[in-house]
Amino acid sequence: MLDDECLFFPDANGDRTWPCAASTQKLKRETTLLGARILSAQGGPPMTSLHNGQCGLCAHFGESHRTSDTNLLQITTTHSAPDDLVDECGHPKLLSLHLKVTPISGCDGFVPVAAA
Repeated sequence: MLDDECLFFPDANGDRTWPCAASTQKLKRETTLLGARILSAQGGPPMTSLHNGQCGLCAHFGESHRTSDTNLLQITTTHSAPDDLVDECGHPKLLSLHLKVTPISGCDGFVPVAAA
């Protein structure tokens, strides 16, 4: 039987174990509400998962220093970036604006980074 919070259910011995089905659903909802935020495995800053179409995976993100920046290479390979990262967009139509974007930003000018 489930308790009010539905954090536990009894196993074959009557002991309370976690999670019950409702708790699992609640956890999935809460994870969805948090979005793609994850913590670095090294206990570092909060990281955000990236998907195609977002600036962190665009060839124009940090384009002026992409080849010399190991952090940008890591973002490309892990598809995650620090929440507080901001870099310049090198899209030709936006160069004169010196636009600063986050890895989760996006626009119609997305060009995927070439596979390393």
